[in-house]
Amino acid sequence: MTLKQWLDTHHLSAAWCAKQLGATPSALSLWLSGKRAPNLRYLQAIHRLTDGEVGLMDWQDEDERAEGANAEA
Repeated sequence: MTLKQWLDTHHLSAAWCAKQLGATPSALSLWLSGKRAPNLRYLQAIHRLTDGEVGLMDWQDEDERAEGANAEA
């Protein structure tokens, strides 16, 4: 699940999320749009905030997930 999907599912705003994470609204906007991925500190904070519903693999695009699956085979 993406962070955007999680926010939508739980009817939470991006502003609320940014405040909870200690991130700037502009950084969160970049993460939600897929233009940037958060650094490890924020990835961990997002994982905690979402009770694990948004994890590290959720930040990879489909091509990266496919490459990872092929590497494991």
